[in-house]
Amino acid sequence: MNLAIEIIGWMGFTTSLLMLLPQVFKVIKTRDTKSLSLFMFILTFLNALIWFSFGLLTKSMQLYIANACAMTASIIIIVYIIINLIKSKKPQ
Repeated sequence: MNLAIEIIGWMGFTTSLLMLLPQVFKVIKTRDTKSLSLFMFILTFLNALIWFSFGLLTKSMQLYIANACAMTASIIIIVYIIINLIKSKKPQ
């Protein structure tokens, strides 16, 4: 494969990897998800799942690794959002 294409692929991989990490770290640290949209993170997960599948089918390591990381980050945030929603529904 052309070296320029490989470099662009790895740059996209790095950007994808870094995109959700600040939000994941903030949610883990503060446990605050009030301002986050559950629907948006479900869509983020589904988007990453589709691209992950495409990466596997096309044997594009950058695509499937980056999107596996995005799926993991999305799941972490989704779990925190759901836990906080359940806690907020419990009577005090």
